[in-house]
Amino acid sequence: MTTFMVPFHSSRFPDCCNVCPMGILPLGVLVRSHRGCASGSGVCLHYTARNCKHRRDHPDWYEFSAYSSSHPSRASTVALILFNFAVTSGPTDGWASAAVLVPLIISIMMVIGFFYWETRIHVDKAAIPPRTWFYPNFSILFAVALLPFFWLFTVFLIFTTLWQNVFEWSAISSAVHMLSIGVAAFIMSFTGSLSRIFSPKWIILTGLSFCMVATVLMALGGGKPEDYWPYIFPAFSLGSAGIMLTYTHTNIAIFQAAPSSMAGTVGAIFNGALLFGSAIGLAVISSIETSVEANHGGSHEYKGRAAVFWFLLAVISILFISVSIFYDRSTDHTPQPEHGDPGHPARRSMDSDTKLDDANVTMIKKADLVNLPA
Repeated sequence: MTTFMVPFHSSRFPDCCNVCPMGILPLGVLVRSHRGCASGSGVCLHYTARNCKHRRDHPDWYEFSAYSSSHPSRASTVALILFNFAVTSGPTDGWASAAVLVPLIISIMMVIGFFYWETRIHVDKAAIPPRTWFYPNFSILFAVALLPFFWLFTVFLIFTTLWQNVFEWSAISSAVHMLSIGVAAFIMSFTGSLSRIFSPKWIILTGLSFCMVATVLMALGGGKPEDYWPYIFPAFSLGSAGIMLTYTHTNIAIFQAAPSSMAGTVGAIFNGALLFGSAIGLAVISSIETSVEANHGGSHEYKGRAAVFWFLLAVISILFISVSIFYDRSTDHTPQPEHGDPGHPARRSMDSDTKLDDANVTMIKKADLVNLPA
C-alpha cells in the first residue's frame, strides 16, 4: 500500500490548492482525467477538506464530483488491482486455480473495455485520447517509459532485503552501499542538452545498453558480501547512469512528439507509464522470485534474485530492439506538430470545428446587424 502526493491543477477549480493527496492507493497510476486533474486512473480517490478551500461553494464542484465517481476510467484502477492480485497469488495458489484465473481474465477484459470506451466518447472527455497513440514515436516512447521506475524499484527491493535479512547489514550500511546509484544518476541528469546535438534514439539506446550490462552483472554476482565491489558497485554506477539517460531523454522526446497544447495529457501519460511499469513489474518479479526460491533453497539463496535480473535483462533487450526498429528519426529536431493540422493526428474533431465555425458566423452576423443604418 502506498501513500503519495499528486500535483493538481485545473483552471476550472481555482480555489483548489496545488496538491491533491490521494490517500492510500494500492497502485500508483497517473493518467489525465477530466478538465486537467492528474489522478489515480482518472479518479480523485481522496479529496480532503483542508486541501480545497471552499470547494463545495464552487459552481463546478458537484459536476466534478459526479464525474469522478462515475467515469469509466475507474475500471483501469480496478483492473490493475485485480491483475496484481492474480500475478502475486499465482505462485502460492497455483496458476490454474480460480482465485488466479478469474481476476486475471476480468482485469484483461476491463482494460480492453476501458480503451474501447475511450474511442466512443468525445476526445475532450477521454482520459487518454486515442489519437495520442498515433503521434510519431509516442507508442515506443511510452513503452520505454515503463522501464525506469521498474528497474530502480527492482534493484532497491532485491538488495535492501538481501543485505538486511540475509547479510544482516544495518539500515545505514545498506543505504551507504546504495549511494553510487544516486551519484551516477545525478550526474546524468544534466545531459538534457545532448538531445539538441544527437538524436534521442541514440541516447536512449546508449542508456539501455548501460542497463543491460549492469543487469547482467547483478545476475551473475551479488549473493555474497564480497561480491559488492566486483559486481554490484559497477552495476549500480553503470545501471543508474543508463536508466537516468533513458528517463531524461524519453521525457524530452515524448513531449517533442506531441503538440504543446497536449503537454498536460502527455505529461500525465508519461508519469502514468513510469508508475504502471513499476506496479506491474514488481508484481511480476515477486512472483518469479517466489517461484524460483520455492525449489532452489529459499530466500537465503541468490538464485531467485538472479532469475529476476535475467527476466529484467529480457525486458530491456526487447525495448532495445524495439527502439532500434520502430523509432523514427525523421521527426528529430523539428518543430512540434500543430494542434489542428489536417495532416496530423492532433487534428480537432469534426464536431469541434463545426461548432467553432458556427460561432464565428454568428458573431459576424451580429456585427453586421450593429452596423446597419437605422
